[in-house]
Amino acid sequence: MSLPYTLALGPASGSVPTQEVTTFSDWSLTRNLDDGCTLSISMMGNSLPGVLMLELETDLFLYRSGVLIDRFRVVTVSNEWGENGEHRLSVGAVCYRRLLAARHVITPLTYVATSQGDIVWGLIQHTQAQTNGSLGITLGSAGPSIPRDRAYPPGQNILEAIVDLSQIDGGLTWDVDANRQLIVSIPSSYPVRAQPVQMGTNARKLAKPSGSDLFANVALVSGDTQTTVLEVEQAATLPLDPRGRWERFRAFPQEASQTALDEQARGILEETQSPLVVWSFDLVPDRYLTDSDYALGDFVTIVRPATVVPGTPDPTIPYLTVPGGSVLTQILTISLRVDADGNLDVSMTAIESPAP
Repeated sequence: MSLPYTLALGPASGSVPTQEVTTFSDWSLTRNLDDGCTLSISMMGNSLPGVLMLELETDLFLYRSGVLIDRFRVVTVSNEWGENGEHRLSVGAVCYRRLLAARHVITPLTYVATSQGDIVWGLIQHTQAQTNGSLGITLGSAGPSIPRDRAYPPGQNILEAIVDLSQIDGGLTWDVDANRQLIVSIPSSYPVRAQPVQMGTNARKLAKPSGSDLFANVALVSGDTQTTVLEVEQAATLPLDPRGRWERFRAFPQEASQTALDEQARGILEETQSPLVVWSFDLVPDRYLTDSDYALGDFVTIVRPATVVPGTPDPTIPYLTVPGGSVLTQILTISLRVDADGNLDVSMTAIESPAP
């Protein structure tokens, strides 16, 4: 199978790569809907791309069929020398969303009735305005206007602040794309894909773990104890729930807005009302490269296989079939692994989700 992927490198200060990466044992890409992507490469250290892999200075560019689909910063290069003189590198890189985890608020920031997309852009502008702080991120789209009140003290982590906005009731989705453009939208903007995930067609493996440990019907959120009180949000069905009372607590010690705590509590409760079952599956590579090329955030139907029970108490009934059914999910993570022989492995996780 001829793969459409090309990996190249270049200086982080540049806009295009300068060297293709061809001498590797394997590379693996993991995309995450919430906070970005990671790329790892295993390769020889005595190769030209190997000596050009400079921690914190080199960018990696991933192309599919000649189109740039991801850009990463090299953050770790681990060296290992063997007894026969072999020199191997383990390279770790992160996308530009995750680079924001290394940035913090320097001076207090306050937003009143400000669109949540503009808050995200304001946070990024704030860190890029610091000395030598530019990451080359520009604004592509701030999304629809949904006003929020937020205050960020010095030291607040930029990535965590943005992720918090994605987890509240009515929150946003966001990305920094391959061209380093910030794109803010809302969850309902993701498409519903027609091709289902089904064993025997496009799926090699399918798993559904228990989601009960993630269930909660009461959300408790605390903030700055000098200016706010504990926010408690409970499900309307709590009094008659046969499962009893299950609580989820989260603390925001710097949050001084009771309104913001209420939004966080409602967001947590919305997520935990039903067990957040995360399905996992492996796709047939040829199908992923054609009709099953699901992207992060896509809504996809998973077909649960029927269960056949051989033998029943009634000798006239040789087996019992329990129908499988189907469930709508949203793609949460995508993992690709490519080895030097051109073999591709594709695995994904998807969370059960109502229709957008």
